[in-house]
Amino acid sequence: MLVLPLSAIASADSVVTVCPEVKIAAERLPDLNIPRNAHAIFCVNGEVTVVGGHTKSFVPTATAEYYKNGKWHLMETEYTHDNGVCVVLRSGKVLLAGGSAETMGVGQTYPVEEYDPATHTFRGFSCLSTKRTLAAGAELDSDRVMVTGNWYGDDGIEMFDGITKRQLHAFSLSFFSYASAIVMPQKPLRLQRHGCGASLFWWLWLLPLL
Repeated sequence: MLVLPLSAIASADSVVTVCPEVKIAAERLPDLNIPRNAHAIFCVNGEVTVVGGHTKSFVPTATAEYYKNGKWHLMETEYTHDNGVCVVLRSGKVLLAGGSAETMGVGQTYPVEEYDPATHTFRGFSCLSTKRTLAAGAELDSDRVMVTGNWYGDDGIEMFDGITKRQLHAFSLSFFSYASAIVMPQKPLRLQRHGCGASLFWWLWLLPLL
């Protein structure tokens, strides 16, 4: 069982409000059809879904699985996405991109595809301008998707049009890093980035892109 204490504390001059504890019972689900690591996981339409990653001997797998009616259902993806980008879109579909190209997490890949949870189908539609792994992405209010970050490779920021599924912009950065999160308040965007063993916070005004 997991116990998640939630509390909200106001200023010292105001009343302190404490929220009640929320107890969540953990359920042991059946094993996946394919053991995997470094995969994406999300929940859309009440279905928990895992995509990509690598399996035994660190071999990337072009498969995905969704959990329904008490069991995992195996699917084939268009490409492998081992430590790839995964963005759940407001449309309910999911954008998947990049990942390691070879076994043992070596290299990066270009392909981009879209997953439709309603039909459990994958459709490849484009390529990144920069091959990437260990990158991150986020959907903006304009329905465009921003992708950034890389691991031991050239980095940059690129945008995809969420309607026509085409790449719009790409900007290069002069050193490698990987993006573990994209925090999006209003503006500017804060990208939490890591590189060369240190953490670096980028504050970017991206008005021409939004």
